[in-house]
Amino acid sequence: MAVRHPRRGFLGPAGPGRRAAGHHGHRAGAVRYAWLTVPVALVLVVVRAFTRFRRPPANNPAAVLARASSGRPRVVCLGASTVHGNISFNWVDELARRLPAFEWVNAGINGETSAQVLDRLPDVVACTPGHVVVQVGGNDLLARDEPLDLEAFTANLTAIVAGLRATGARIALLSFQPPGERPDSPVGAAAARLAAAVRRVAADEDVAYLPLPERLTDLLARRGPTGKGLAESSWPFLRARAAPGTGRRSGPGRPPQRLCDPHRRPAPGERRRPGRRGPGRAVHGYVRVRGRIALALSTSSWRCSGVLARRASAR
Repeated sequence: MAVRHPRRGFLGPAGPGRRAAGHHGHRAGAVRYAWLTVPVALVLVVVRAFTRFRRPPANNPAAVLARASSGRPRVVCLGASTVHGNISFNWVDELARRLPAFEWVNAGINGETSAQVLDRLPDVVACTPGHVVVQVGGNDLLARDEPLDLEAFTANLTAIVAGLRATGARIALLSFQPPGERPDSPVGAAAARLAAAVRRVAADEDVAYLPLPERLTDLLARRGPTGKGLAESSWPFLRARAAPGTGRRSGPGRPPQRLCDPHRRPAPGERRRPGRRGPGRAVHGYVRVRGRIALALSTSSWRCSGVLARRASAR
């Protein structure tokens, strides 16, 4: 009796040897094809990410000029990735949803510096906007090839404002948001110098300045009922609620009791109330004896870990 392979047809007379050879040959081919799919998948992921990164907004200047005018006042938002909103929150679309009386144009392109934005200025002028919001400088600040050149950036921003004056639009300069939550870090200090340069250009050119970095920095410092900031005001709660049951030791030399580990499975015979998952996903960490407490936060409060560590080491 002949054996029929589902893809290769008849393999010949049935027998243990014949069947084993066909079976292992099929598995070897499957493994070989499986290895080929790995580089193909990686290439597809890279191509997809690149096309998404470079894909222009739906309401870009060319698309707006191609369709009939809506008759509403146009607001052009000019800048780079923070304006583009393709790999982050699209605040231009959010403003369009909240302020439908205006026609919003997204003139942001990922990865562009102030010099590249200056080269695209004719596209913005062709839109004849009534208002223009300019946010540039992020890629000038974060460029890896060379440090921030404030003189070149100031010259480019001044040229952008001068070119936009031909439209008769009201111009507002929006500085780059803080790149982190530590204003005293090197990149935070560079961002502060960049914001100061934008303020000087706005004052010299007599245009509006929108204090985004100042408001965000102030929010980080003053948020919370005590006015000390979110990290500082949450420390008493974390110390009182999370510390006592997170990795507590019952004595010297004994292993920690992970009473609040949300990933720990119930022990045999242990009953857990329905819906109870320990402290949830907010806190993972441990408590050390000898007066030092260290908490590692794994959700939105992970940004506060630096402040908490300093407070813990000081105690």
